[in-house]
Amino acid sequence: MMKAADLMRDDFVKIDVSDSVSTLIGRLVNEKKTEACVFDKKRFEGMFSHRALLKTRIDVKNSKISEFVAASPKLREDHDLTQAATLMFDSNLAALPVFRKEKFLGIVSAFDILGHIDEIPGLDHVRVKTIRHPAAITISEDSPVGRALYIMSEEHIDRLPVVDRKREIAGIITHMGLMERFYIHHLKREMAQKPRTQTKAFKGERPDILALPVKNFMSKDGIGIITAKEDETLKAAAKKMAENRVYSLIVPDGKWPRYIVTKRDLLEAIAATRIEELTNIQYIGLDELNMDRFTEDWVKKIASYYSEKIGFLVKNEFDVVVHIKKYKKAGKQHKYSVHLRVNYPGGTVASGKAYDWDIRRALHKGFRDLKNELSHRYKRNLKETPAFKRFFEAEEFGEEKV
Repeated sequence: MMKAADLMRDDFVKIDVSDSVSTLIGRLVNEKKTEACVFDKKRFEGMFSHRALLKTRIDVKNSKISEFVAASPKLREDHDLTQAATLMFDSNLAALPVFRKEKFLGIVSAFDILGHIDEIPGLDHVRVKTIRHPAAITISEDSPVGRALYIMSEEHIDRLPVVDRKREIAGIITHMGLMERFYIHHLKREMAQKPRTQTKAFKGERPDILALPVKNFMSKDGIGIITAKEDETLKAAAKKMAENRVYSLIVPDGKWPRYIVTKRDLLEAIAATRIEELTNIQYIGLDELNMDRFTEDWVKKIASYYSEKIGFLVKNEFDVVVHIKKYKKAGKQHKYSVHLRVNYPGGTVASGKAYDWDIRRALHKGFRDLKNELSHRYKRNLKETPAFKRFFEAEEFGEEKV
């Protein structure tokens, strides 16, 4: 299997912490990149992702890069594809730096991993329908741009299908496109000189671009809309993402965007191939779900990943009970509930019931709730320990936002 050293590239955007965000945006747009490596002179500080711009209306002219640096795990030269995918998923970044001891060598992007998915065993017969989301996330062409930015931020995506009043695909809106047309346009307008003589009609204020309709900013006529079929293999979908340089694919039903599959789904599937299932987990109701083998294994690996983290806190023998229930269909979908319990000498901690139309998302919600219960139980003793920080501050494996 290829290593990080084999995938490493040096064609990335490099920026200094003292630079302004507007400088970086200009470089990202000009070089068609989405990520940048941030340095303090020669010292690597972290990664900057364009998604950081989604969360707030920042002052692109005066803000500094240092305000938006994301701490990044470091790949070693000998990390393989599955290890790189796991670290990339956990950090929620689309590119990671490669180091030889303390020396920065280059980066590996999600596209580099997805483009070599053929080398990863265990995914040959997995189909898009196994990992796609229960429903595509869309936005109306009459919705404001601010709503599009909010959805992208909340759902951890950077592409939104735009639908018309018939609920048919009218186009697509991307954050890269918005970055070019909104932030750069915003900056140019702010830097433009006011007319020497103001009239009553001139207020010296720009219109609120965030309130403008999405249809003013979307790509039309199918430009940028990349699709996949439910029965398409995972590997084919991954290659399609890598070749088209997109982080999500729409799974349509005729002219209607029915489902979506994202880069995070693919990275999670790759990461799941290397997680060993733990034996201290009891499943109630899992056999009654009649899931395909891959999905059932995936559920067990997600539970195993979280349970390993729980071991850092309990530091004793323990077992985890995962109670899953499937409800009657609503249309073509089932709803699931997940209830979790941790038993250990001297105590029991349980989560509330978590509900979702996707079994994986229901699991993630349940474990997040369990995390909060454990946090309340252990916060006095473990608040400052490395184990606590690893469990409560790191991105959880499989934590879905889409």
